[in-house]
Amino acid sequence: MKKTTIALLGFSERAQSILGLYLSRRKMAKYTLVEGVGTLNIIDFDCVNAEQLWEKHKTGAGEIPTIVVSMQELQLENALWFKKPLNLELLTETIDRLVAEYQLSQLAKQDNATAGLDPEETAENTQPKADLSEQRLFISQSLQGYSQSYRKNQVKHSSDAYEEKRSLQWFYGMRDDEDYLDSSKSDELYYQPANYLQGVFMQAQQLAKSQGQPVLINGGGVNMVITDLGTRVYSETKDTLLHKVSFINTEEQSLFIAKAVEQHSFLEQRLSRLTRRASSELLWSLSMWSSKGRLPLNISGESIIQLKRWPNFTRKDLSPHAMEIAALWFNQKVSINETAAILAVPYRAVYSVFSACYALDLIEFIDEVEPKNQLSSSKQKVSLPKRIFRALFNKLS
Repeated sequence: MKKTTIALLGFSERAQSILGLYLSRRKMAKYTLVEGVGTLNIIDFDCVNAEQLWEKHKTGAGEIPTIVVSMQELQLENALWFKKPLNLELLTETIDRLVAEYQLSQLAKQDNATAGLDPEETAENTQPKADLSEQRLFISQSLQGYSQSYRKNQVKHSSDAYEEKRSLQWFYGMRDDEDYLDSSKSDELYYQPANYLQGVFMQAQQLAKSQGQPVLINGGGVNMVITDLGTRVYSETKDTLLHKVSFINTEEQSLFIAKAVEQHSFLEQRLSRLTRRASSELLWSLSMWSSKGRLPLNISGESIIQLKRWPNFTRKDLSPHAMEIAALWFNQKVSINETAAILAVPYRAVYSVFSACYALDLIEFIDEVEPKNQLSSSKQKVSLPKRIFRALFNKLS
């Protein structure tokens, strides 16, 4: 998808600069600020000419609802109200949801046009709405059964295509779609989270919560401390190394150690020099990296699922297609495998995003299907190079 344009209307220059800087620094968020009319318009209703701006920029049928901000509560048709002072994280999360839903509706329109359908026949179905009672955004009914092959031949600028390929590989690995359709390779599509850094991190979170103490994770070059009952993490390890060690299966040989440590002044001084992160943010990344396009063991791709709540993308690395996938699961009950066909995205992206959502307890199983073919045990063969690599990391730690 191309960048979504956002217009900030009625805001002071200072407020525009702050919001513009905040949105522009979002990783992978393809938003561009424009003057005049944008795909999404945000109006400061406390400005002098608010009524005129509203009449000029309120959206018509089928467009993204306008966002209005003010000190006093407002109820305007086809608009979402935010109270001042603004919660930037909540605002950005809402923008992500609205844009993802809008992009899905555009895909549906493109597919209907390709099929020769009359746009007016599906206009009612493709109109986005806000369901305030259940806090679920409307997703077009025309997306039910929407299917087209993964568009590998889309015309893109070479540098854009290269960056997208790199990003897909960084977050989801390199597994081809054909592997997901080959029954002989079905055992390769699952992993045991407990055997990876993801599992150690989740155990450390639970330990910090139950013990009420900081928990240290080290080994393999990894050095991080989880605090605040498992909700915060301080890491001395760069994401580039965390990304690499997340691939290592530690079932046969332990690589990482998690242990509770005493809270003392030396530890506080050490942590004060590090950047604090939400543990859920890091767990999201670790889960996708460990998954590499696989599902957690004993989860079937045919299971019908839905998201319990929307992921807080404002604090997470925004991986390719993650918002589209989350928007579909948030608004529809659909199987994991069907998601790839509905959105025309790689299976590895769907499986990895599921693994991250599952680790954060965001998944609700509507119809949990028993996997047909999986490993009889959680043990998987580990190649000799990987065993040597793990042994070297143990010596370093």
